Amino acid sequence: MPRRWYSYGPDVTAWIEANCVLPSGEHIGRPFRLMPWQKDWINELYACDAKGTLRYRWSLLGIPKKNGKSTMIAALALYHLMADPDEADPWAVCAAASDRQADLVFNAAKLMCELSPALREATDRYRWEIRPKGRPGRLERVAASAGKLDGKNISFLVVDELHEWNLENWAILTNGTVGRRRAQIVQITTAGHDLETICGREFVFHFGIDPRFLERTRQVLEADGLSVEEVPQSDSRMVPASQTLYELVVQGNVEHEGDAAFTRHIESAVAREAFSGGWRLSKGRSRKKMDGAVAAAMAAHIAVQERGRAPAAEPRILVLGPSAASGMGRR
Repeated sequence: MPRRWYSYGPDVTAWIEANCVLPSGEHIGRPFRLMPWQKDWINELYACDAKGTLRYRWSLLGIPKKNGKSTMIAALALYHLMADPDEADPWAVCAAASDRQADLVFNAAKLMCELSPALREATDRYRWEIRPKGRPGRLERVAASAGKLDGKNISFLVVDELHEWNLENWAILTNGTVGRRRAQIVQITTAGHDLETICGREFVFHFGIDPRFLERTRQVLEADGLSVEEVPQSDSRMVPASQTLYELVVQGNVEHEGDAAFTRHIESAVAREAFSGGWRLSKGRSRKKMDGAVAAAMAAHIAVQERGRAPAAEPRILVLGPSAASGMGRR
C-alpha cells in the first residue's frame, strides 16, 4: 500500500512568522512573512509519514541571489534551536566555505534574536554561537576555511553556497549528522548546473530526449556539459518506461504540483498493447496531447536505470514541459 505523506511545515511556518523579524533592509524589525514559494518549500521539506518519520534527510535548494534565502535559512535554524519538538538538545549549524558567507546566515539569525522581543528574552548570543536560555542547545556558525569541522553531533545542518565547498570538507561536516536519527541537511547553491563544482559531481542530472524532434535541444544541453540520452519512441524503450512510471505511481513515489496542462496530458494517456508484448502509454483514438505523460515515463525510466536500483528507491523526477517529449531523471 502506498505510504501517505503529511507535513508539519505549516507549524514551522507559523512559528517563524510569530517569532522572527526581518534582520535588515527597509523593513528591518518587522515580522518576517514568508513568500508563497518559501512556504511551499518548507512544507515539502518537512513531509513525514503517519509515524512522524521525515521523508527527506537531504535537500538541495538551487536559487538565484537576492531571493531571501539567507533570511529564510536563518529562521529555519532558529526554529530548530528553539522549537523543534523532537530534539531535547538541538545542535544547529550554519556552515559555508568562507568566513564571509558563513557570517551572512549566522548574523541574520543573531540579528533576529536581538530585534525580536520573544527571541531576545529566550536566547544568549555570543560571537559565533546562539544558545537558548535555561536548557541545552546551540546554533553555531562554521566556516570551512577555519577548519574544526569534525567532532560535532549535528541535528540540523545548513550548507550554504554548496558549489564553493571541496569534497573533503563537505564529507567531514555532513558526517557530523550520523548520530542523530532525525538530522536534516539543507544544502543551498546559486551555481546553476556547473558540473565543475561539488553540485555537479554529487547531483548529476541526465536528460532524455526524443531524437526526432529535439536535436537542437540536445546540442544546447551537451554544450553545457550535461548528459543527454536518446529515448526513441519505440516499443523496446517505451514499454519498460511506461511500466516503470506505473510502478512508481502505484508505490506512491511520484508527485507533481498540480500543473493543469500536465494533468490533462496524464488524463489523456491510455495503455495500449504493444506489438512486441507488454503495454505502453498511448493517446489511443483521442486527439488530445499526452506528451507530458510520455516525458514522465522517459524520466522515470532514466532515473531508475541510472541509479541501478528498483523503482522503490524513489528517484527524483522532473518533467520538462508538456509540449515536448523530454524527461529528466536524477542519477
